Amino acid sequence: MHKQIQFILTTPDELTRTIIDAIDTRLREFEKELTKTPTIEYLTRIEVSKLLKKDLSTIHLWTKKGTLVAYYIEGSVFYKRSQIEEVMTSLVTKSDTH
Repeated sequence: MHKQIQFILTTPDELTRTIIDAIDTRLREFEKELTKTPTIEYLTRIEVSKLLKKDLSTIHLWTKKGTLVAYYIEGSVFYKRSQIEEVMTSLVTKSDTH
């Protein structure tokens, strides 16, 4: 297989402009990725209860004990999904060791 070499006639200014444009494009894409903030999903007590397949009283007890971290907004209680998933993982890990 032979590789062909192609010569493209361009001025140094055109080449410089092409390189700068390519770099600018990549930098803008990179900047967009950096500025994206991860979305935090919040769950209600009822959603947590369904997710964990536990009664609301158990969710309340685990919150009081500190097993679950609750966030209160004007009388409403919310939980971060990521923290609930961490608790689920730790519960599974603990039950596997017994």
